[in-house]
Amino acid sequence: MKSGAGSEEVYKPSLWYYDLLHFLYDQDSARSARSTRMMRTNEKKMRMVLNLKMYNNRMILAKLLILHRLCQSQILMNQVHHEPLHQNQ
Repeated sequence: MKSGAGSEEVYKPSLWYYDLLHFLYDQDSARSARSTRMMRTNEKKMRMVLNLKMYNNRMILAKLLILHRLCQSQILMNQVHHEPLHQNQ
């Protein structure tokens, strides 16, 4: 519609189902103006962060497992050295 156009110049759709589509008016949302390249870069950064977090979690778990095994072996060593000798009767 041009500026200053009269009501007789306003375009009216001739599709028979046009009025049935009014429920879609508030459903339309504009997408952000980010480029595809920027979105891919952000996805790559997110993947790198997640991979780093997973790597760090694996390293923490590995260290905990080593510490657990060391503690178990130390406990076993202490039990062996402190057990009283059994004498045969």
